[in-house]
Amino acid sequence: MWDNADRGTLGAPQNTGNAIHHYVGAQAQADDGEPFKEKMKRIVAQIREQHAEAEKLDEAIWRNLEERGYGG
Repeated sequence: MWDNADRGTLGAPQNTGNAIHHYVGAQAQADDGEPFKEKMKRIVAQIREQHAEAEKLDEAIWRNLEERGYGG
């Protein structure tokens, strides 16, 4: 079976019938009071902004590489 000393931050084995599942680093979080649906809207909007910025940065990187003779 498992030796607890060798498992680092793994949680205790959870026997759910045919499989044993381990949970890594799942710490209980304090409720921040923000409703789940509102939090998800905010997070999705933030991800969309980050993806838009990433696309701009990718374009700038490829443009710079092409200008230096390394583009495709």
